[in-house]
Amino acid sequence: MVADLEPIREGLRAAGADAVWIHPGVDLRHLTGLAPIAMERPTALVVLADGGLRALAPEMLAPELGEVEGADVVAWGDGEGPAGAIARVLDGVSRLLVGESLPAGVAFALKAARPGLDVALDGGLLAALRERERLDELEHLRAAGRHADDAAAWIATQ
Repeated sequence: MVADLEPIREGLRAAGADAVWIHPGVDLRHLTGLAPIAMERPTALVVLADGGLRALAPEMLAPELGEVEGADVVAWGDGEGPAGAIARVLDGVSRLLVGESLPAGVAFALKAARPGLDVALDGGLLAALRERERLDELEHLRAAGRHADDAAAWIATQ
């Protein structure tokens, strides 16, 4: 599953950015349903303003990110390190937006792999998408509420 990426692409174009780097965490889970291990090793989904979708992963996480429909996955191993893979994933990107929770080591790796890359905070672009629940999310919230009510009713009878 990949959420509708067009609102992200519109936000990228409005911000004058070529792409957004989505590090493992709440944003990646919200967009894809995946929750790969967030670690110091550069791992990301990169949404391009022009419509492309790329993923970067260490070899051990590549199969999981390979589940993202339409993403071109670039895997890297410890032997060669991530620099070449980062450069390939960011090919054609001059201005990259990132979330505030991006580890500093990954930010430095981005700059090292792509000298001259303009890296800026996403300004809440991704967080704004989580503020509006999709219909399936609303049903899950309703179901969770029903389960909580049932649990509370059961506890009251004990």
